[in-house]
Amino acid sequence: MVKISRRRFIEIGFISTVGFSFFGCSPFYEFVQEEEQRMPEKPSVEGTGNDVILSTDLYYPRYCTRRQAISGDFDDFFDLLCMFGLHCKNEITLRMVVLDRTEEQEHRPGKVLVERLNQITGAGVPSGVSHTALLEGLYNSPGPATVVMVGSLTDLWQAYLQDPELCRSKIKEVWVFAGDAQENPERGHRDGRDYHPQGLEYNVAMDPYAFAGIMASELPIVWIPCYDGGLVGSHSDGKNMVHGSYHLSQYGELLSEASQQVGELFVEAKSSELSDGSLYDWNTLQKNKRSLFGVGIFRAIHRPQLDYPFHFIDTGITVNDNGTITMGGSKQVKLFERSDMPGFYERMTQLSAETIGFFGAVQSNPIESPVNRLP
Repeated sequence: MVKISRRRFIEIGFISTVGFSFFGCSPFYEFVQEEEQRMPEKPSVEGTGNDVILSTDLYYPRYCTRRQAISGDFDDFFDLLCMFGLHCKNEITLRMVVLDRTEEQEHRPGKVLVERLNQITGAGVPSGVSHTALLEGLYNSPGPATVVMVGSLTDLWQAYLQDPELCRSKIKEVWVFAGDAQENPERGHRDGRDYHPQGLEYNVAMDPYAFAGIMASELPIVWIPCYDGGLVGSHSDGKNMVHGSYHLSQYGELLSEASQQVGELFVEAKSSELSDGSLYDWNTLQKNKRSLFGVGIFRAIHRPQLDYPFHFIDTGITVNDNGTITMGGSKQVKLFERSDMPGFYERMTQLSAETIGFFGAVQSNPIESPVNRLP
């Protein structure tokens, strides 16, 4: 297997994009021609009734030179993998990836990873920043789209304020992966201390007013709280959350059905948190665990009838101005709830691994056992 540096990884994506734009070809033109002859037909771009727009605070690289520190959660990378997997399986049509926090995207563009996945799959999923990209995704969707928010709700709130009629007519549901199911979580949160005595969950703390605005709006909400009772301080804290999507998965298990190309991209993306430009060793990395909140849950967007370790219940909530939620109230939402408490972690890992494995539908050379062949 060929190893490349992270710097070369960025250059490949940049050169390919610029080459097509200015010269009508790229350094990979002949390679792509050969690969396309062997690859199955690309996923349809026609309306499927399962159009999805993903909004994510995904950054590349993860190491922020301005702060001299790692910034951003790596779970967003796995969210993106799962969305592309579902797109390649034709279970959804991913119309747009909206990259949250425009100012941060200027320095650490998550678009690099979106384009790399487009190169791997041939999917051609567009991406953009700010609420204008979200509005563009809605405009271009043949019918109502499901909007999935795994970062702040800033862009959706701004889009709603700018064109509420479009949002009401073209948004099927908003899946909100943010917040805490408890108004005053026992364990509190590190983030958002300026907004609430106990702090707010990170995605809410980035823009509590946008979160409150969307949650209180007339848009149909599917709410998947990240936590139920505050940040996880012990293994039992995470296991005992009834309405929290938090779970732990080992990298090796998450990528157990992934292709070689996806596995290599994971190592490159994860290694971008290293300030010296080196790459992680896969044999060590695969044993590490990652806290996740979305990933396999996305499959329920189009396939709600499958057997999951969770379900959704209809309930009323009260949205508070400070970004917290009180259970009970006139605003009706679909609320995430675990249905298999003891097996939740294990089954979520299996579900996510299977979804990431869907990349095989458009891979030219899927690998049977990629975990043992990664760097």
